Amino acid sequence: MKTCLEVVSYRLVDGVNEETYMEYVNLLQGALCNQVGFIKREVYFNKQDGVWVELAEWESQEAARQCEATIMQKPFMAEAMALIDGSTLQLHFVKQLI
Repeated sequence: MKTCLEVVSYRLVDGVNEETYMEYVNLLQGALCNQVGFIKREVYFNKQDGVWVELAEWESQEAARQCEATIMQKPFMAEAMALIDGSTLQLHFVKQLI
């Protein structure tokens, strides 16, 4: 089965501590594990330029979008999103070809 990859990159708001943000990264990981269509998630950080990259593999883009609607209702997500510089946020869905 060919899957869908959700690719997100962003920087944090100036002054946000990496360790503090990682608490939210881990909360989201726990919440995603029980979602329909979720396969896996990896999170990367380039300390030199402050860029975070998240790769989440889904059974389909539809599954990812349905999960997003559910997850964004969780209180911790509003707190986490407030730590992200929205002007740097990029989101892409790419379908596996081979």
